[in-house]
Amino acid sequence: MAFLSHIILYSAIVTCHLGLTEIVMSEGGGYNNIVVEISKYLNEDECPAILKGLKDLLDVSSLSLHKSSSGLFYFQSITVLVPADWKDSSCGVSIRGPGADTPYAPADIYIEKPGAVGGYLPLTQQSSGCGVGGDFISLPHTFISNQNITDRQARQFVHEWSKFRYGIFDESGFPGDSVYPGYYRRDGKPLPVVSHNGILAGMWLKNGEACDPTESAECIFTPEPTDEITCSLGNGLNLANSYRYCNSSEFKTTPTKQAVLCQGLSTQDVISRHADFIKVQSGTGSGIDLTPEIRIVRGPPTKFVLAIDTSATMNDHWRWIVKAAHKFIRYDMPVNSNLAVLTFNDKAKIEHPLIEVTSDDIRGRLADLIPVKYHLSTGERSCVACLVQTVFKDVLKNNMAGAHIILVTHGNREINTVEMTEMKNLVINNNAKLSSIIIPSDRNEFFGNIADLSQGLNYQLSDTGHSMDFLFQMNSAFSSILRQESIYPTEIPELVHQAEYYSGDEGLSEGRFIIDATLGRDTMFGIYVKDEEDHLIRSVQFTDSRGNVYGPFSKMSSSFDRVNLKTINYIGQVPPFGDSALLGTEWKYRIEWDTEEGRTRKSLVVLTSKPRSKDESQLISVTSWTSGRDGEDQLIRVLAKVRKGLRPILNASVYLDVEIDTENGTGLAILPLQMLDNGHGDVDLMSGDGIYSAVLTSYPSTGRYKFTLRVSGTNTTLFPVQGAIAETAGGSAVKFAAEKLVPTGEFFRTVSGPVEYIAKVPDTRTIPPGKVTNLEIQVGEEGRLFSSWTSSGGDLNSGSVSGYRFVYSEDISELLDINAEPRSLINLDLNQPAGVLTTQDIQFPYYEQDYYIGLIPVDSDGNLGMISNLVHVFLPAPPSLLQDAGLTSPAPSLSILNSEKDWIMVGVICGILLVLIVISVVSISYFCCMSRKPRQERKSATGSVSDVHVVSSGSSDHTDGTDAGSFDSDMKNLSGNNIVTGYDPRDIEFGLQYTGSRHLEVETPTKDSGASTRATPVYWSASQLLSKLEEGGSYAPEYSYHYSTASGVKLSDQSRSINLEVAPLPTEYLENRSGIPEEFCVTVSNLPNRYTDTDRYADSQATSVIMTDSFRNSHRSRDRALPPPLYPKPKNITQV
Repeated sequence: MAFLSHIILYSAIVTCHLGLTEIVMSEGGGYNNIVVEISKYLNEDECPAILKGLKDLLDVSSLSLHKSSSGLFYFQSITVLVPADWKDSSCGVSIRGPGADTPYAPADIYIEKPGAVGGYLPLTQQSSGCGVGGDFISLPHTFISNQNITDRQARQFVHEWSKFRYGIFDESGFPGDSVYPGYYRRDGKPLPVVSHNGILAGMWLKNGEACDPTESAECIFTPEPTDEITCSLGNGLNLANSYRYCNSSEFKTTPTKQAVLCQGLSTQDVISRHADFIKVQSGTGSGIDLTPEIRIVRGPPTKFVLAIDTSATMNDHWRWIVKAAHKFIRYDMPVNSNLAVLTFNDKAKIEHPLIEVTSDDIRGRLADLIPVKYHLSTGERSCVACLVQTVFKDVLKNNMAGAHIILVTHGNREINTVEMTEMKNLVINNNAKLSSIIIPSDRNEFFGNIADLSQGLNYQLSDTGHSMDFLFQMNSAFSSILRQESIYPTEIPELVHQAEYYSGDEGLSEGRFIIDATLGRDTMFGIYVKDEEDHLIRSVQFTDSRGNVYGPFSKMSSSFDRVNLKTINYIGQVPPFGDSALLGTEWKYRIEWDTEEGRTRKSLVVLTSKPRSKDESQLISVTSWTSGRDGEDQLIRVLAKVRKGLRPILNASVYLDVEIDTENGTGLAILPLQMLDNGHGDVDLMSGDGIYSAVLTSYPSTGRYKFTLRVSGTNTTLFPVQGAIAETAGGSAVKFAAEKLVPTGEFFRTVSGPVEYIAKVPDTRTIPPGKVTNLEIQVGEEGRLFSSWTSSGGDLNSGSVSGYRFVYSEDISELLDINAEPRSLINLDLNQPAGVLTTQDIQFPYYEQDYYIGLIPVDSDGNLGMISNLVHVFLPAPPSLLQDAGLTSPAPSLSILNSEKDWIMVGVICGILLVLIVISVVSISYFCCMSRKPRQERKSATGSVSDVHVVSSGSSDHTDGTDAGSFDSDMKNLSGNNIVTGYDPRDIEFGLQYTGSRHLEVETPTKDSGASTRATPVYWSASQLLSKLEEGGSYAPEYSYHYSTASGVKLSDQSRSINLEVAPLPTEYLENRSGIPEEFCVTVSNLPNRYTDTDRYADSQATSVIMTDSFRNSHRSRDRALPPPLYPKPKNITQV
């Protein structure tokens, strides 16, 4: 077929951690070894359409990536993995099995059915923070097979690739999202939250009709087509010329997901810091073929290679190693899987080559090849490198794809650097997987490292002194390895219950368990005993939730004696656990033991059950991994995906147990840590996606940290029905329609998680507080705001915060940018644990403009958390402040005057204005007449002569009465009742004039303050007046704050009032007052000083509200002293 002309049939393997596929970039910027896997749940008949659509998408996307990166990157080679059972004839191509030089697993891109979260659009699973690559890209098959691929689809895919590769996020908001809102306000208008250059025009639409986004979350902004906007690629607008990401200087920062999670950094800022940009200094240039090479391979079957150390160091545990190996081969190996058995000491020996396990006879023959204790080597040397060479050279040969080596050995192995390098090269270069089970010994991190590199598992067993513990650990390790391969996931039994019993304690032991409704097939109650013949079990009895008693059963089966597991022989009776009506209900059991003295032994009670349905879409699965730990001193982030089939499970209870094997062999444990799916953005990125997250904040020692997850569900635990698609996804939450969610019922799962080695204990003093995401603010009267939120932890989700800092700005970028210094509104000292509902009243004296308020938590070490969700605040100026400031409200629009009462009101207002105009004309006329009187006449009228000679700024010597009067009037107004304070410092900085429409804070003098408004004139020279105007006075406006604690206790209000002092009257003035002309008399009171930044209020409970712009422990604060009010300058005074 023509569409396959660029597809090469090739093969290979690559294995690594989730999201850490070894994608290789050439010197010219071409990405290689990208792996695309087609889901086995898709119809085989769709193979041709999928392959053609995928090729078209990759071809166009390679050009789009090259263009968006200014010629730096493109897609060079991709491997496509088709399901193992798909036929060549169905796909229209000849597909071979994988070889040794083409990576094919794990996948970077999954082609699957439209998912419950992503729907019909590509979606990148991101579980870590800014700058950390995603886990994988989910690509719905309908996206490529049901439509023609255009540049629009290619740009969507390139954006998902950028999220996956570089760790960026969407440059948009999401309707109805409180953390990344779909709109923000500026100048009173709702604007879309998107990053873009140029002028963006469009309409808010809901179902094709105009709407208001402030009233409906379904109101979506629809842009008008334009060629002017060329960025940003991730804003979701899909404009024709938006082919690249914006630089930070090209757009105004809004609360997009990118801006919030990356704390103000643009996508281009994050991408330019990636290692790929450091490696590629210049573009590919012209003449380079940007069409990617596509290679198709078929998934190989898994080939297990069991290699057991037979040196003398294994002697003490050999009996239990053999029994665990027998259980793995005889009972647990999947049907039709492949197995080879090897032993090694100073040299390697092939006990049996690869063979397909198709019958119990083959299982038995393979198990019997495990040597008995007397055939162990007498020497302690083991050549692990020899074993690995034998595996690849003589066992796998040219059929290495799907190889999984299971190595059972001792940790005390001296492996030199040359051998280590050789082993790593053999495993990694041949794309094999190596898992290791290390018996109790000194720590050897080499086996753990090579397991991590090859995506295998590593188990370091502990020595508790009890053989049953060792046997159970061995069995659990083998079971986890099989679970990871997931050949037949519905055939893997789940551990429902585990308990331990010491026979010397007492003759009876009791317990209880619940088999949830998802299980119930092949349920087995068993007891691991040290001696399968002399097991000390007298009888076992069960009681169901209805009170029905089963047993006691005194006959034990010998079916699993080879592995020291005793089960019940029901002797013709049906096992009681098969009744579906009893699933999800509680069972009780009672075991009677032989209590003969001197026979104290430890036994383990286990109950396992397989999934009731063999339909994988009904299977509850738990997958866990670690992420984001790039440095040895960084924190460990553990994640778990809980699903039913491919659908997320919501509201599950997930706890993380942590065990630590220290360097000296001591075992430690940390209190269980709850994993959350809350979408706060600091630990968990998105709620409702079924991914639960936790960051370990306690590190008592170096060593190996082993994680175990306990997952449970109740009737409040939900999952979407088959075929349901989320209504919203991509923001801080995935939301499904309520009718599309059904309860899971009760279930329990215990899963072995990842293992991390900590060589250096992280500094936990730098762990920041958690983020607040539910800040709410209600507007009260006279500038009072009522805020509430749920307290965050001092160390992310744990511990206590020591305070909060309220910040505000009309510029959102000032709040989101980590390098900015937003202004403090108040600072609150409050020691609180996480999860406490908190309220706080705030005085906000800023009016007539859109502001945003955020909350920053602070811990006892001075660390600042991420800013909370931003809350928009707009306060109209109260009428009392407008009147006191001499301002009026905006005149009403005549277009709304539709009634007779409205026109009557207009007439009244016009009459008032006419009266004011008449009074103004009369006053001006009087003033003009008085100013024309001769100087001598005014002197005789006053009976005094002034010593001040005021010279005009002009060339003549006569007195400018108009200017003097103006100055006199200005100063009188200055000492009157209309002192307006509360200027925003930036109004002065940017030269803005005060209009009375914002920042009003009016102080109205009372009768008792008459001295300040009717002060006796003071005789000063002009130079004294000028110097006085340049001085700052003391002014403390009257204000009060009230703080309500979380418990509702109202603290006493504290307030301060203005004290204006009157300048002393000189004796000369009192003597000559009657002789001073009126135009030379100026009344001056003390001018107001700047605000002080030292006012502090504290209550009796040691909770304090600090009214200051500098906050202890805050590196983002700065002092902002408010400037004095602007006073009129004196006119025409040039000489005294």
